[in-house]
Amino acid sequence: MSRIAVHNKFKAGKLVALLAAAGALFAWPATLHASTWVHEQDSESALSAIFVQEEGSSPEELPIVGQHPELAPDGQRIAFFDSVPGESWPASLAVTDIKGHGPHKIFTIKEPEWHQSPRLAWTPDGTGLLASGYGEGQIVELRPVQSQPEWSVTKVITWGGQEDPAISPDGTKIAFVSYTDPSGKSLGAEAPALYIANRNGTSPERLTPKGLFAFTPTFSPDGSKIAFTGLEKSDTEVYVVTLKTLKVEALTNNSVRDEVPDWRPDGRIGYGRYATVEGWDVGELRSMDSKGKNDEFIAGPYSSKSGYTGPASFAAIPGEPITLGAESEGQAKQLLMKYAPKMRFDSQETFPTVTANTITDFYYETGKTSDSNLLRGPSPFEMLLAYSNPELSNPHLSLAFLQPDESSYPNEQPVIPGDVLSEHGNSEVSAAEDQDVLLNRGDYYGKVYGRVKYNAGMWWLQYWFFYYYDTFLGGTANHEGDWEMIQLGLLKSGEPTSVTYAQHKTAETCLWGDVQESVGYYGNIAPDVYVARGSHASYLDDSEDVEPLDVTDGEVPVPVQVLPMEGSMGWVSWPGKWGDSGSSPDSPSLQGNKWEDPSEFLEEAETCHIGSSPRASLSGRSTSSGDTQPTTRPAKPTLTVQRRGDELLVRYGADGLRAKLGAVVITAAKSQANVPPTGATFKTTDGRGAVRIPMPRGQGRIVVSGRLVTADGRQSELATVPLG
Repeated sequence: MSRIAVHNKFKAGKLVALLAAAGALFAWPATLHASTWVHEQDSESALSAIFVQEEGSSPEELPIVGQHPELAPDGQRIAFFDSVPGESWPASLAVTDIKGHGPHKIFTIKEPEWHQSPRLAWTPDGTGLLASGYGEGQIVELRPVQSQPEWSVTKVITWGGQEDPAISPDGTKIAFVSYTDPSGKSLGAEAPALYIANRNGTSPERLTPKGLFAFTPTFSPDGSKIAFTGLEKSDTEVYVVTLKTLKVEALTNNSVRDEVPDWRPDGRIGYGRYATVEGWDVGELRSMDSKGKNDEFIAGPYSSKSGYTGPASFAAIPGEPITLGAESEGQAKQLLMKYAPKMRFDSQETFPTVTANTITDFYYETGKTSDSNLLRGPSPFEMLLAYSNPELSNPHLSLAFLQPDESSYPNEQPVIPGDVLSEHGNSEVSAAEDQDVLLNRGDYYGKVYGRVKYNAGMWWLQYWFFYYYDTFLGGTANHEGDWEMIQLGLLKSGEPTSVTYAQHKTAETCLWGDVQESVGYYGNIAPDVYVARGSHASYLDDSEDVEPLDVTDGEVPVPVQVLPMEGSMGWVSWPGKWGDSGSSPDSPSLQGNKWEDPSEFLEEAETCHIGSSPRASLSGRSTSSGDTQPTTRPAKPTLTVQRRGDELLVRYGADGLRAKLGAVVITAAKSQANVPPTGATFKTTDGRGAVRIPMPRGQGRIVVSGRLVTADGRQSELATVPLG
């Protein structure tokens, strides 16, 4: 089904159309990714460059360096050992997308925990890795942990001296080569031998006879055979062992070196063929069927004269898809990590996503009631219920203090709809200062909340984002607190079919295939969420600008950690307001169909502005007929900056203004900072003036940015000035 046809069918019911389209999107042939592989090659810097290549095309060098790249079952991610200039030891285990964008560290490599020959293998579900080289040559399984920045390590084969792990497509068996027997005794001249064991390392069994040395095993797509590199005489050949009969046979037999097989998803075996020509190793990549017949050239030649070229890694063979039913809540929750989003903020965004307890936890340690966030009752009496500062309240305000309707707070006061969380200061400038104190005090940054919901016969993943403060319309519609969200609708196989991004009081829905993806916090394929500066509406890319009021350059990517969000948590269904402003939001569970009926929320959303749909831009807005009406943008400002103690004095100006101005946004950030920029929105009518903003925290040089905003919210191009 074409994307245009899907858009047209939306009129008859978006959910029905999305499910119909998903049948075409996910009925992939067995040859998916079969002709794409990755490999490493020595570069001029003495570090290994990583290449991606498709059959019939030239290799594409990725903007990363590392060792032992392994292509994931989805064909979209590469796990590799990240290299550091000047160091022979890899610094970390990382995952990147197929273009090498945004490598994300998932594990720190430390001596003496790891020895010199680590190798990797993806688990069939694409959510974990087997790795050799741990400790005294042990094999471990690495998996993401929802609450931790690095993946966990579980020892699988513990007797030591093991390399080259592989895992069966059903995930129940692992193969590896070993220099010791299960008792830990050296195999001596018999090593290395090929072994198979259960996934947890139990019941190990040797598969190769004496006299045949084994390396680099790989399972067949049906798990019935293992191909491997064998050395019996003077040259390596590709062998296969049938697991039911334990019969071992050679698939190649010639005077050159055939080695490092990798069974492809289409059932063919890719392998390398090498020979020595005039003192140089020359190799090529070939493939053959499972019986060693129909041998074909794929790519090459590769020569050691131009640097070592590592073996090809085709996409790992995916396991059987899961089947989600109405009782599959546990499986659905596991998918919250698999599809955790990556937030892409505007370079001037001063209020990124933070944990919800920022609004309950803030106070200055002065002991003054005016220096603490608080909880109060509704107007007109505004009864004081609790302060964040524990010196002022016992019990004090916290996330756990908030309770559902028709219950009581820990201080035995009744919960009343309309109770209010009130931030200290109630302005953009003070909110930014308070948030900076919080982020310097605790671990509040880069986290979102995840929940699952079974609705309309399918499971939905929802990710909820909290923002400490919302700035909008050039500062004319600011409010304390902000809840935003996106959702993914899942097929029974666990694959997403749709996304819906909330945008102010509306939303936008698209096919999963329309979503831009990158690598997330858990090494997962993450849907990109472009967050509009100030308003925090979620968009599918940085060029939509469905409203001129919403702008984001997406220059600050933040892979986010997912925290649990259950309806049973008191704060989730607390009936008050998350902020002391007229437009501060309700609790997530009180936001109608967003929470109660995800399928209806999708139906209410607009069709996405991606692909064949009309798109508006900063230079014009689309109309229903597809015509573009010109808009008037303010001129790009000029900036000059001076240091004044712990502040920056920023002067701004613009010539040739063509629109009535309302504000100027001035921010400053350190180039290597992991904190939001300092600054704020300042009122201006003539496009000229000077403002003071705090010195930013972090490492690197300072970059000051500014843009003008018209009275109706249209924004200029961004001006930047680096400060040495």
